Amino acid sequence: MKIPYFPNIEEFLDDDKRDAGMKAIMQVHVEVQKEAELGLFLKKAHEGYYSWDKFSNVPLPKTVYFHEILWFYMKMFMRSSGKQVKHVVDISGKSFVFSLTDTILKKLHFIDRHLSDNLVFKHAGVDEDQKGEWLKKRVISSLIEEAITSSQIEGAATTRKQAKAMIKSGKKPKTHDEKMILNNYLAIRLITEELKDDALSSELIKKIHSVLADELLEDFDEIGQFRHDDKEEDKIKIWDDATVLFVPPNYTEIEQRITDLCTFANDEQEFYHPVIKAIILHFMIGYIHPFVDGNGRTARGLFYWYLVRKGYRLFEYVSISEVIKKSIGQYKRAYLYTEKDGGDLTYFIYYHLEVISKCIETLEQYIQKKMMEYEDLKKRIRQQEDINLRQIDLLNHAIRHKDAIYTIKGHLNSNKISWATARSDLLNLVKKEFLTQHKSGKELYFLVADQIEDLLMEL
Repeated sequence: MKIPYFPNIEEFLDDDKRDAGMKAIMQVHVEVQKEAELGLFLKKAHEGYYSWDKFSNVPLPKTVYFHEILWFYMKMFMRSSGKQVKHVVDISGKSFVFSLTDTILKKLHFIDRHLSDNLVFKHAGVDEDQKGEWLKKRVISSLIEEAITSSQIEGAATTRKQAKAMIKSGKKPKTHDEKMILNNYLAIRLITEELKDDALSSELIKKIHSVLADELLEDFDEIGQFRHDDKEEDKIKIWDDATVLFVPPNYTEIEQRITDLCTFANDEQEFYHPVIKAIILHFMIGYIHPFVDGNGRTARGLFYWYLVRKGYRLFEYVSISEVIKKSIGQYKRAYLYTEKDGGDLTYFIYYHLEVISKCIETLEQYIQKKMMEYEDLKKRIRQQEDINLRQIDLLNHAIRHKDAIYTIKGHLNSNKISWATARSDLLNLVKKEFLTQHKSGKELYFLVADQIEDLLMEL
């Protein structure tokens, strides 16, 4: 991957060229005001937030101006009103900025609408119990997917099948890669279950890292601790083959930078949309690179932490790393564009909003699939010749209420049948493995089998 180039507007407007440069830019401004085609072209480039490498290769409308002059015009008149991020600065001490374009506002509105509990389950016929069951399954599945793909981004090579089996069975990891995946899973559980109400602090960030890096670093002193000496500096350069893409801030700056980042995260005086703030936290952990290893996983973990803390609960049911892994080149370039174009976070925000949108699509596809499966289950139950109508009703209830407890007395009272018939109904469902049989004193009771949906799908 090449380090991206951006024309330097400060050099273009230095003392010797300032008058001529400003004159050319103002001429473009006049043309934009009266010439619809050029104005629309620049508006499209701005809304798409083109990087220089893309902008410089886009065919221009009929105009006497070159790409470079139009780029400088766009920077001065269309991107100059970017919002400065309080407390967050780059290596040179300059504040990071971002632009709230119409594109960003539309995507934020889309995310707010679709990650609402009420709207994501807009499908008719889904009751609260069924919704809860689906999400319960989905959250475990998503946590596992996030653990696997976040580790794979960092180089873990274990297959998904092996990793899922290890986590679900509770077996100890056998390899370094399996340990990385298990640590990721435990860290995400920690974030979503225990830390979601805490304010951001150095201690919270270190706690997340200590879980992620447990037994994975050669030097035990590096687990849950920020970089703390010159010997570590070579370890944390960002390479692509033989090219150094980025050198993070010196270790002596980390404590203050993290303190400032926590101030930014916890400050409620100035409003930032929660999704924007979460994305900035993600970026800054990668930028500061406070740890010798595990920074990417920590950054993605903090993204989840902030949004769950701010009430976006449905982020627990999606895996951003699953989408990032499929577009890893764009992920790296989004970092580089921000770093090389004057600390403009808009590039990273655009990329991340697209990732979230794809996650929402995946979640809705999951819900649609579950709806179809649920309808198919009911159809399959109704078609069974060796299952009577009473048992069909019970199974329909069981797939919606997995925690239900059934008794012979309850079944006979619900259906006005004899004790022997009620007992026969329930034992027959035990034989088919839809229910499991238990005893409390002399009383029999029956629970819904974990594998009930799988069994019904095989009918």
